[in-house]
Amino acid sequence: ADGVVRVANASAAGLLGLPHRVLRGQQLKDVAPELAELLDQARQTGDAAGQVRIERAEGTQTLAVRIGAADDADGLEPGRVAFRPADPRA
Repeated sequence: ADGVVRVANASAAGLLGLPHRVLRGQQLKDVAPELAELLDQARQTGDAAGQVRIERAEGTQTLAVRIGAADDADGLEPGRVAFRPADPRA
């Protein structure tokens, strides 16, 4: 759990505006800097959730994000990141 994207599905990649093959092996904070605050929160508290605005050439969208951290030798590290389009009524 070192912040490197190990698995990325096509739907997640599409929400980030990137080809899913590009995501694998990359630092999540580099390909989606908008998630940095939630990633830091997950490192400190064990999990994080919130809404994040993603701005790409294709447009801007708001995602509902949930991050669960795993405890490893270096402390808490973000493990699983899940996101979906946010409910516009929320």
